[in-house]
Amino acid sequence: MNTQTLLRNILVFNVNGSPNEAEQISKVVDIVLHYKTHSKRMLLAISRLGKQSLILGYDWIKDHNPRIDKGEVEMTRCLLWCEGGRTMQKEQTCQKRIELQAL
Repeated sequence: MNTQTLLRNILVFNVNGSPNEAEQISKVVDIVLHYKTHSKRMLLAISRLGKQSLILGYDWIKDHNPRIDKGEVEMTRCLLWCEGGRTMQKEQTCQKRIELQAL
């Protein structure tokens, strides 16, 4: 992956406000994340996360609003500009047509 160096580093803090051991974020990477039929281009900050591979922020949760139940993640409530949201809308439209034709 090609990383880009930030003009200014970003300080990193834990949820409780204490400084994170990673101290600062100095690089980002522009990638496309894929999950089943869902895809999203994102600019991710690079930092040491301990046991975690990736942390998705509040903005991502707000935009994609995944349904999570007993460890199963469903990307069924994405906004329409999202690839997953467009795929879901096409599938629902097709299903409605099939149901209407059956009547």
